[in-house]
Amino acid sequence: MTTQVLEKNNKEWLEFISFIERGMGTSDPKVLEIKRDNITNRKTESVAAFYKNKLRTRATFSKDLSLKQLLKNSNFTSEVLGQSIEDMKTWTEIHSNADWTIRTYNNAQDNIYIKCNPVDENNVIIESANNNIDKVDSTSLEVLKEVNSILSPNNIVGNVGLQVVVGIIFLALAYLVGHLLFVTYPKKVIASRIMPRNV
Repeated sequence: MTTQVLEKNNKEWLEFISFIERGMGTSDPKVLEIKRDNITNRKTESVAAFYKNKLRTRATFSKDLSLKQLLKNSNFTSEVLGQSIEDMKTWTEIHSNADWTIRTYNNAQDNIYIKCNPVDENNVIIESANNNIDKVDSTSLEVLKEVNSILSPNNIVGNVGLQVVVGIIFLALAYLVGHLLFVTYPKKVIASRIMPRNV
């Protein structure tokens, strides 16, 4: 099999998959099955030849049909895609309109020009004059300003999450101090007084 035939088959399969993805969506089980069939095929057969061999006696279409002819064949659309010929006509019309739109409006003559001015974090337009990497001082200064604003007393007092964390820390400290004073220390004192009598 020549590389031209393999390339032609691959192009036809990709066009077929693109067409059914637009009509059925990328996650439809039929679409996933067709993608699996493409991997199984390995560019060796055209779409018509592959499905003629796969469907055997259920296929009433010819192995030599082009993709456009195949999509107009009611046997192929019902057996492979599970769709009626009317659905295929609608999909074909939508697909053709989308392709026409892409070809028409995606060229240099469309006269659509959008001027994009990228800006930095201070909304200053980035130009070649102010786009230097060696300005480290301003960046570190900005980071310090941000940290200072986050840790300012107004933000700390107003932050509920931080208040909860501080409350949990105070409760843990109170528990530890209480446990040491009222449980651990008395046990040691009692143990030290009892030990000499037993000796």
